[in-house]
Amino acid sequence: MKEQLVGYLTIQVHDPDGRRRFYRRYRSRSFVKNFLQMMSGFWNSGLAVSGLDWKVQDTGSTFRAHTSAADNQGNTTTQKARIGLGSGSTNPAVGDHDIETALVGAEIGDCDSVADNSSGDDVEYEFRRTITNNEGVSWTVREVVLSSEIGYPSFGGDVVFMRDELGAPVTVNDGQAITVDYALKTSI
Repeated sequence: MKEQLVGYLTIQVHDPDGRRRFYRRYRSRSFVKNFLQMMSGFWNSGLAVSGLDWKVQDTGSTFRAHTSAADNQGNTTTQKARIGLGSGSTNPAVGDHDIETALVGAEIGDCDSVADNSSGDDVEYEFRRTITNNEGVSWTVREVVLSSEIGYPSFGGDVVFMRDELGAPVTVNDGQAITVDYALKTSI
């Protein structure tokens, strides 16, 4: 089997009685530049002395550069997987670093669960967040992001790893709940 890393995005909407009203699974189309740059921090703890250009752009549009050898994945003080929903409709781009237009009540927030579903040569991690719309209006979801809140010795903030535009919007009426699953998979 050809080795590749793929992402899948699954969206479900349930009414207040728990009945599923919508289900769709997508292949994620957007590992953004930050994803690979953050992964390099796992692989190379001496980035400050190696001369590699290591920087990510956080959700506040600030570039966070590697400032010391302590700023690598092994020295993070906080790591939380997070998912956010938005109504933006711009196609994903490699330089995306934030949700385009966050939905009130569905901004980037902590995942409810992170699961290791690996088995044999198949490696899979699933990130899940369920959000109930209690805003008094319907949401029109057009974009989803997977990010991480990361704290380093010299900086902290949210870094977006994936941003997907859904094509056809998903409506979440007031009182309904939306569950978003991001699954990252590979086989060796």
